Amino acid sequence: MKSVLKLRANIVKIEKALTIMESQKEKMLKELKRKCSHQVIVETPYLGHDAPMRICAICSLEEEGWGCGYDKLRKEPIKIVDRDEFYRFRNLSFSNLKKGLVIS
Repeated sequence: MKSVLKLRANIVKIEKALTIMESQKEKMLKELKRKCSHQVIVETPYLGHDAPMRICAICSLEEEGWGCGYDKLRKEPIKIVDRDEFYRFRNLSFSNLKKGLVIS
């Protein structure tokens, strides 16, 4: 029983450490998005009633809007992709950040 309680205590410690690291990661992502110059942007096309969406490939900052609706992601050139590719790109961007991969 003693070893089980010790194991549980270690899991609790790890959970606390993960909470702290998640908070630190969120702060760092905010700083990354604030400092990024957003030079690599992917956008969905203007089709139908769906507002186009943009995402920065470097920091994953994302915006949705009709032209003037973009506040940060205004730089050119912009790669136009369909929504399915955009969502795949979004997932890849976050996966790369989680894995520590660098887009250069």
